[in-house]
Amino acid sequence: MIAPGTRIEGFDARSWHRLVTLVAPGFASQAPHARHTRRGEPGGALLVFFDDDRAVCLHSHRGALPTDGWEGPSGLEAFARRWDTRFAVALRVGAWEALLDRVAGRMLPGDDGWTTLTQVLGAARELEDEGSLALLPKLGAGVPLPPTEVLRRAWDLVLPDGQTAALALFDDGALDTALVLVRRRGRVEQVLGPEALLRRTGPLGGDPRRDYRVIHAALEASLPPVAFGVYASTEVVRALLRGEPGDWARALAVRDVLVHPMPPWLAMTTGASALRGAAVQTRRLLGALEANELLGPFSRQLRGLADLAGALDVRGLLGFDPLGLLASLLRRSRSEPTRDDPGEGPDAPPTR
Repeated sequence: MIAPGTRIEGFDARSWHRLVTLVAPGFASQAPHARHTRRGEPGGALLVFFDDDRAVCLHSHRGALPTDGWEGPSGLEAFARRWDTRFAVALRVGAWEALLDRVAGRMLPGDDGWTTLTQVLGAARELEDEGSLALLPKLGAGVPLPPTEVLRRAWDLVLPDGQTAALALFDDGALDTALVLVRRRGRVEQVLGPEALLRRTGPLGGDPRRDYRVIHAALEASLPPVAFGVYASTEVVRALLRGEPGDWARALAVRDVLVHPMPPWLAMTTGASALRGAAVQTRRLLGALEANELLGPFSRQLRGLADLAGALDVRGLLGFDPLGLLASLLRRSRSEPTRDDPGEGPDAPPTR
């Protein structure tokens, strides 16, 4: 994972903004004058600090809110629904300090990032079980935390040591944003953005179907071997991250997204995604037939086969579907990033 010696270069404010808002649209920049207009908008995030006697509630759009409807952490979902908010965190007074104390007491010098992550998640889940912490949506509820060694092996599978991974996204005939990870000696040694990538490739045509060859050759010439590279338009990837099962497989089949080279783990995942998407469509079609007296038994047997096919994916390996979870979270967000650079607009500060 990223370590203190990791070198990050080649990003400007716009390219970093476009990259982050792919998976965190709530971080989209807004002009200063737009902040006042958001107070009446739905969505946003809710933060509640509470103890046995009182509570304090802050909303990212509306500021401080009254807490007359607060009924404790078990009622966080109902309280958030009252303010039309789908993302919320409730912390008992002292819970943050308790989380840090538990993590600090369990960590050892030399622990890697994966060990630290599992320690933090484990301590947070303990606080949630004790009623000192509540999250909305409930991420991973009922899913056991994977052992650190499983996470470490999965990371080794996705990006082996001594290799490179690349993501290049295009918009309006130009490179929109990019991310290149170089792993050496067990850690991510370099994180390169679009400016660093363009220094290696020179001018690009703006079409991922042609430019992926140029990018791949430039990376192979100056960095460790490329394990995989993903090339597409920004809008296509944004839509896929909010999509349904099978969308990624369909996008790869029609070359809306290009992956070069195609690693075995991604080929397996894509095939499972296509199978799962077909299973979802089959279940929808068969649902109407089950009410039919003659075709009902036959359709129920086919539905069972479709359910089995739908289960043959990453969910069966991890206990949950990471892309499905991400898609459900992103569909909850009503915030979308603007196409402008951060800080553009009538109230933007003057540039040098």
